[in-house]
Amino acid sequence: MPKNDNNFEKMYDELESIVALMQSGSLKLDESYKKYERGMALITELEKLIQQTENKITKLKVKLK
Repeated sequence: MPKNDNNFEKMYDELESIVALMQSGSLKLDESYKKYERGMALITELEKLIQQTENKITKLKVKLK
């Protein structure tokens, strides 16, 4: 598995864990804020990886034409 795929999976799994933890209601306010910040950072990175992959696919499609 390429490194980006592995990174994507790890980040996505971490994001899912954060969401579940926050939904549980077991965190204190300051802990929730830290998890929220981390979650938003993960979302930003995941979106970058998705965009990079979409760009690669677009370039491949152009080459195949």
